[in-house]
Amino acid sequence: MEFVDGDDVEKLIVKKNGLDEATTLAIVRQVASGLAHAAQHDIVHRDIKPANLLVLDPPEGFSLPPGVPMVKITDFGLAFLANDQAAQTRLTAANDAVGSPHYMSPEQISGHDIDHRADIYSLGATMYHMLAGRPLFDGKTVSQIIAQKLSGEIPSLRPGPNPISEQTAQLVDEMLELNPDARLDDYGRLTDRIDAALQAARLTLQSGFPADADAVTTIFENPPSRAEPKSAVASHGSRPIYRNRLAITVMAAVVIVVLTIGGLQLIPNSRRPTAPARDMVSSGWSEPLFNGQTLGALPSSGSWIVDEDDEGAIVIAGTNGMIRRSLFRTDSRQRRPLENYRLLLFVRLHQATAVELQFGITADRNQDGSRSVLRVMPEKVVLARRPDDRGPLLELSVPVVVKNMIDQYHVVVLEHQHGHWWIFFDEQLIGTVMPQSASTLPEIRLVVEGGPAWFSDLQVEELVAGGNPTESQDSAE
Repeated sequence: MEFVDGDDVEKLIVKKNGLDEATTLAIVRQVASGLAHAAQHDIVHRDIKPANLLVLDPPEGFSLPPGVPMVKITDFGLAFLANDQAAQTRLTAANDAVGSPHYMSPEQISGHDIDHRADIYSLGATMYHMLAGRPLFDGKTVSQIIAQKLSGEIPSLRPGPNPISEQTAQLVDEMLELNPDARLDDYGRLTDRIDAALQAARLTLQSGFPADADAVTTIFENPPSRAEPKSAVASHGSRPIYRNRLAITVMAAVVIVVLTIGGLQLIPNSRRPTAPARDMVSSGWSEPLFNGQTLGALPSSGSWIVDEDDEGAIVIAGTNGMIRRSLFRTDSRQRRPLENYRLLLFVRLHQATAVELQFGITADRNQDGSRSVLRVMPEKVVLARRPDDRGPLLELSVPVVVKNMIDQYHVVVLEHQHGHWWIFFDEQLIGTVMPQSASTLPEIRLVVEGGPAWFSDLQVEELVAGGNPTESQDSAE
């Protein structure tokens, strides 16, 4: 098993007599992301509590705000598959309820069927303990705790050791609803509420952004305007396979920041268009765009080879040129372009002066169409627009400063949902791009200047409307 050199959240609470609001929200955000991933695989933890959340200093290159630890969810010994009916009634010992009384949901105590909403309740009880410096209920015996819990009365978070905003207090209340049908029941909504609480409290999860950011905005392709942050992914490791697993399991902190276009007037709040919700889920279909053996027959320029990085991992090495990757799904019926997808890519600048991920490329037969660009440079990352493959770069967002750019692999995630693109770099949402009137090519392009640069774990996953992924997939086909 992995050795985690750190403490758990319970010990952290004792040391600090409760945690401040920003640190609490940053920790809970990471836990919610991990539980959301588990829920996507029908896994319910059933024993979320401070002692089961290990905290440690983030590894070098893992971007978290100063003072915020990285969190690992542990002790899945009571976890079960939500669709395993036999497991739902399985007890750790005869006639014993499963879980820790202070944190377990009312439906666990009463023996009813449970689902991911039980974990949300337990996370709310954990969040309460972190903010208040004391457990949710003060009963001296298990029976007293259970009686207090089933009463449905939630003790006030105030007074507490640290200031707490009304929005955060309300969020805790909604996570701790006695009736699971009335409880905040969706991880996507939960993470959005965490972000909103951070914004309302004038807090930020990312260093390098203004702490007084108070507006959510969106980038336009035509004309350009502003950027709306939404979510993020972060992960690093020594080999592509481990980087890949971490990227899938560690869906970490979402940030809301203001990214403005220099010299452009801001749109008033009442008239500001917004991107749709990122509410799509995986259809269950995914495909690697690099098999570790060959680059395929797609057009390219410059020098592109299959190589090894300095750790011996197989990578794509590109120098001074471009390579394309098509985004199609082939099944028994047809080959069709992916309409909504999530693209995952690890990139390391190595010796390159710049790397670009190009997407939303206009389908224009008369010329190489305009495209949106995530440009990665040794000192910063920026979202931009090019009129063609060699045209001038129009920056659409405030450049984001990133540490250890050259010596570390970094995670890029590109999501296309409802015609919009969301672009993430490590734990930061660089921006969203709204659709334009012209149709776009079902492909992405990687561009390297100088070089070589290294790429690995390039894969695409199909996204469909929320609900039953299988049904949505069948209807799409």
